[in-house]
Amino acid sequence: MEARALAGDVAGETAEILAKLGVEPELFLRGAMETRSPITGETIGRVEPNDAASAKIAIDGANDAFRACRRTLSPRRGEFVRLLGGELHAAGTGSARHD
Repeated sequence: MEARALAGDVAGETAEILAKLGVEPELFLRGAMETRSPITGETIGRVEPNDAASAKIAIDGANDAFRACRRTLSPRRGEFVRLLGGELHAAGTGSARHD
C-alpha cells in the first residue's frame, strides 16, 4: 500500500494535536520554511527560521536541560515518562495513532 493511503490527513492531525497541546496556530502555520511529513511528504506546517544567535540559545537551553535530566536517577526519569504518558492518554490529545 502507498504511504499516502495509510497516513490520511497528516497535516490536519498535526494541527489538531498541536492545538490540543496549546500551541498557537501562528507558530506552526505561518512561516517561511515548510515542514514535511517523512511518511507522506506532505506539508504539515510552516516555521520561521532562526538566526545563529537564537539557535545557540535554544541549543544551550536544551543542553542544560539534558544535563539536569541526567543527574536524576533513571528509575525516577522512567517514572516521570510513565506519568507523562498517562496524562497525555487521559487528556486524549490523540498524540499516538494505532492504525
